[in-house]
Amino acid sequence: MAICCIFVLLGAVKHPPPTPTPTPSPVPTPPMPVVMFYPFTVNGEADKNAGLKLATLYMAQIQHDGGITLLPVAPMDTPRTNYLVNAQKLNADYYVSGYLTPLGEQVAIVEQIVSTQTGSIVWSNTAQVLTYADALSEAQSVRIAVLRHAGRLEAQYQAQQEARATPTPAAANETETSIGSILGIFKRHPKQQVALAPGQKPAAPVVVGDVGAPNAADAGTAASVLEHAMDRAYNVTRAKTCAGSTGTIATGSLHSEQTKSLPSYTRQVFTLNIVRCSGGQLFSTTASASSIDDAINEAVNRYITAHPKNA
Repeated sequence: MAICCIFVLLGAVKHPPPTPTPTPSPVPTPPMPVVMFYPFTVNGEADKNAGLKLATLYMAQIQHDGGITLLPVAPMDTPRTNYLVNAQKLNADYYVSGYLTPLGEQVAIVEQIVSTQTGSIVWSNTAQVLTYADALSEAQSVRIAVLRHAGRLEAQYQAQQEARATPTPAAANETETSIGSILGIFKRHPKQQVALAPGQKPAAPVVVGDVGAPNAADAGTAASVLEHAMDRAYNVTRAKTCAGSTGTIATGSLHSEQTKSLPSYTRQVFTLNIVRCSGGQLFSTTASASSIDDAINEAVNRYITAHPKNA
């Protein structure tokens, strides 16, 4: 009887049901950041519309890759001091601005992303762009920087989004085409080379003397360019001094300097000095350009305009 009761009691024991494994709640993806682009500020002699074209190219690539809500590009005449206020009024989370400067066949670009919540730069980059593909790559870098700062690049989401970041389809070989030729960034109108018509060169010759420069190679190059530039309008000889009292002697000095614009780059600075063979300074000017040839030719153009008769 006792044994029976024991079994009854044991059979009456109830075990608690197993605790179900909690299902993690899905983490919601943050809303897409809203971004506004301002046309890039153009330094130097490039087409001023190039800054708008470059901003538009960036926006097209970012739109293609997705993950960001883009506002229409801002007007070109927007003062930089109004960038933040304008972006805030349009409820943008970030705005993108920057600078571009032609450097030979390349363009130097400074890119800046500003948070409208803090008004501070949250990401900045400087790059030299040569081809259309280079520009698309820079646009993708801007996009990834915005998404990362906005907290949308968690591991899985980042892999998904970066897998989509492929260049916008372009015509065959266009990705290797010069960005300048596509956007007109380097579309410069060649300066007219001041020259006198054949047979109108004055009798008074120009003696091209030495050119001072930081090194012998640049000195030789500068003297040769100076000789050819002067030959456009005068009878030229090369010598260290005048052979007589008629005519002039042209000398100069060359050096390079870093610009204060953003981004900073090297310019060639040439000072042209013209002295009468009979004595006395006749002319002096200083010109600067991105190349030795351009700087010297600009200085010589000024002299030809001021003294077509070399006197």
